[in-house]
Amino acid sequence: MATAAKDRLVTKIHDKWYDLTDFEKIHPGGPVALGLASGRDGTVMFESHHPFTHRKILDAILQKYELDEESSRHLKTLEEQHGIAEHRFNWKSEFGDALKFHVKEYFEAEAKRRNVSLVAATKAPPERWFEIAVLGVIFFATLVSFIRGDWISLFTCPLGVWVFGVNTFHDAAHFALHKNWRVNCTVPYLFPHFSSPFVWYHQHNIGHHSYPNVAHRDPDLVHHYWMKREHKSVKWLPAHEKQRNLSFLVFWWTVAVEFGLATMEDLWMVMYNVYNESVPMKINHLTPETAHEADQDWYKHQVITAQDFGVASRFCFLMSGGLNYQVVHHLFPTVNHCHLVKLQPIVARLCEKHGVEYKQVAGYAAAIKAHHAHTVNMSFKDNEN
Repeated sequence: MATAAKDRLVTKIHDKWYDLTDFEKIHPGGPVALGLASGRDGTVMFESHHPFTHRKILDAILQKYELDEESSRHLKTLEEQHGIAEHRFNWKSEFGDALKFHVKEYFEAEAKRRNVSLVAATKAPPERWFEIAVLGVIFFATLVSFIRGDWISLFTCPLGVWVFGVNTFHDAAHFALHKNWRVNCTVPYLFPHFSSPFVWYHQHNIGHHSYPNVAHRDPDLVHHYWMKREHKSVKWLPAHEKQRNLSFLVFWWTVAVEFGLATMEDLWMVMYNVYNESVPMKINHLTPETAHEADQDWYKHQVITAQDFGVASRFCFLMSGGLNYQVVHHLFPTVNHCHLVKLQPIVARLCEKHGVEYKQVAGYAAAIKAHHAHTVNMSFKDNEN
């Protein structure tokens, strides 16, 4: 067993402490992904990032880096140090085992068909890279049009930025674009208008994906809590009454008229990022049917706190970068979104077999309508814990 020291990559997995500093250099997923677990309870990330690796292999690797009781006695996770309530999931799951078994079967067949490794089969195939290249060419064409001063580019350029970015950045930031970790960790820096990779890793991968809709653990529940209330755990404020009105949607137009367009020039960039990071996620998780669901089984929790939309729509798939297949994405976050179309029927069938409610709506309009209904519910003071 290893011993702990300062400036080491130490993490806690299933109540055991490990010093993974030496493993960081040889970790197949790269040092960035491994580093996300440093100092914290890395159980959820460990399980969700290795769904297809045989348990004996994982246990054999971890055993090499396990800390002895004397070395780990004084250690506390970041959550414990900051007084954050511990949230434990049950990982002995018949439902979860079935999901991993059948999805792994799909990727084993895919790996055999393409003559690649199992890990490579879960990432973007050549045809997906071709699609990304086409989207990139379209984006740069709209950018040239914008530089030339073409009026149509006021519409096409932002659209090109969004579609190219959401279909590339999101997969890379989840280590799902390529089997080479350097590709996954470099690509997000090409899209600074989407998010800082550092912020994304901590807020989204560590926070939201590990604990969706869990109070005090999911950062997405407290976006602009002083202005909009998203969850019963957020203390009600008088300002929240306004969110029940549709006029709330044009709030920033009011600000523009009151304070002038010069002020909005800077605020617009802020709101652009708020939309990028908030709206696509909120319509998938914050609805009357999903916002306050919970289960101790992590796999069931991922399903019942998410909602798919437009699963038969190529438009929804392209515009959301596959986020319309939110349930499957949350179960297997390191899988490239191009595979989610094939995995969705497998997941839906297993949900029905195991009695887990799988939710989906027709498209963007229905998803936004459901989120607005939730927004209205949260505007009332009596609707709180």
